[in-house]
Amino acid sequence: MSSEQVIINRDRIFKKLRFNDGSEAYKNADRIFDELSSLVQDNIRLTALYKLTDSEELNIEELYNFEKYVICLVSSDDKIISETSNEMMSSGEYLKGYLLHEIATDAIFTASDALNKEVETEVVKMGYRICGHYAPGDGKIDLAMQGALLNKLKREAEINVHVNNEHILIPGKSLLYVLGLKQMQSTDGLEEYRACGQCGNLDCDYRKE
Repeated sequence: MSSEQVIINRDRIFKKLRFNDGSEAYKNADRIFDELSSLVQDNIRLTALYKLTDSEELNIEELYNFEKYVICLVSSDDKIISETSNEMMSSGEYLKGYLLHEIATDAIFTASDALNKEVETEVVKMGYRICGHYAPGDGKIDLAMQGALLNKLKREAEINVHVNNEHILIPGKSLLYVLGLKQMQSTDGLEEYRACGQCGNLDCDYRKE
């Protein structure tokens, strides 16, 4: 388990929100972006960890065609950020509240990218490559699997994350997913793993081209 550096990508966030350069929305967001970014940097406290497991141990029927799996978690302490965002929205500062939420969410996805690259580096040394990316609720894995996956990670480390009665992760700004591994063949290249390219959630707002 490791504490992750908070990386904030202004251009990606503005592109996702469709704030076109030169527009009033862009200018207004740009004026408050540094203030909100500092708030996220100071309070989000990202944590990432992963666990390599055999297919028999994971035992998810929908993911039967992989030799090993990696269970990954990126979690955050988002209480202050969520409360501040809600207070801003309630007081009429809609742009600030919305943008604060989006900056925090993007930081979590960026931390997930960094974790995936770390996993990729390690599994290549073992002779495996990442061939699939699956998250509970995205289609392949039922949302109800969140608790079982989280419990496997809790056997390895003390994690301040839990699942509520609706199978939702708490804190809400957290990501839990599974990477499917296959043994590398002699003809396999070492192309960079792209999580979005392997993920079945085609409608995700944070999907990268």
